[in-house]
Amino acid sequence: KMDMIGSCDPFCEVSFAGQQHKTSVKKSTYDADFHEALLFDVVDAADTFGDLTVKVLDWDRLSTPEEIGQVVLRGDLMARLARTQLDWEGEGKLDVLGAEGAPVIGKDKQRCVLSLKVMVLEGLRGLDPPPEVPG
Repeated sequence: KMDMIGSCDPFCEVSFAGQQHKTSVKKSTYDADFHEALLFDVVDAADTFGDLTVKVLDWDRLSTPEEIGQVVLRGDLMARLARTQLDWEGEGKLDVLGAEGAPVIGKDKQRCVLSLKVMVLEGLRGLDPPPEVPG
């Protein structure tokens, strides 16, 4: 059920490593370009990570957002990426999958695709104050 007038107001909820971020809402479009950087702080690359999940939702002023579909990058892949070289980046196009696991098909009869860019950046640890020494 998209808007009564047949439009879509998509946004994304992205979750990874116990953190969640949302993109802005793009009004009345089936072809949204977000071009937004979402930063996830990973303290220790030796940790085990869960999946990176991107939920694509349709915003609605009067009700709960409706999930259109999602893309999931598995935790084992995310762990390998977090442990790789600093300044690594990769980009890919992934099918958005619906609740049954089938690709979401748009009004144009084409698969709904999400372009995603992942980058591994060095943190700002040099700016953190040193830990206090007891006693």
